[in-house]
Amino acid sequence: PVTEGKVSVTQEDRRSPVTEGKVSVRHEDRISPVTEGKWPVRQEDRRSPVTEGKVPIKQEDRKSPVTEGKVPVRQEDRISTVTEGKGPVRQEDRGGPVTEGKVSVTQEDRRSPVTEGKVSVTQEDRRSP
Repeated sequence: PVTEGKVSVTQEDRRSPVTEGKVSVRHEDRISPVTEGKWPVRQEDRRSPVTEGKVPIKQEDRKSPVTEGKVPVRQEDRISTVTEGKGPVRQEDRGGPVTEGKVSVTQEDRRSPVTEGKVSVTQEDRRSP
């Protein structure tokens, strides 16, 4: 069909819908949804959710949670807990407690008591008064 002021639609483009003021959608992109003002979503990205104004999440990052404005957590960091505004806690530091603004206590220091503002008492000093 040819109307005034429009370019005729060729037969190969008839398979995909064409609306006024939009570029025709290629047939290979028909599998993924296309909304106004967005680029078509590639088929390999269909497995992960895509929201407006975000980069699509790669499939290898789907295993870890992603929240708005945070970098996705890598799978090797999933073993340790991550809180907002802190770096991921390494697995070797999980044995000792970690509080905000303190250095984590390593496992070898757990045997002797550690108090705030004091040097830890080593095990060899515990035997003598």
